[in-house]
Amino acid sequence: MMISINDYINNIFQDFSGYVKNSEKLCDLNPFTFEAGNIPDYSNIHIQQLYLLRYAFAYAFEYKRMYSKILKN
Repeated sequence: MMISINDYINNIFQDFSGYVKNSEKLCDLNPFTFEAGNIPDYSNIHIQQLYLLRYAFAYAFEYKRMYSKILKN
């Protein structure tokens, strides 16, 4: 079953919000940067969620635009 991008992001947001509300160590998310060649630790589920909340909708938009142009040709 396929879910909408909005439902997907909302599910991630709900879980991440619970983590933020109950966490005493939000500083663990500080290393989430790409500056100076840094690669975030994607083995951390909360880093994954933060990444998805920042970028998933943009990727979905790009893919939709890209494939709609391909399918038109």
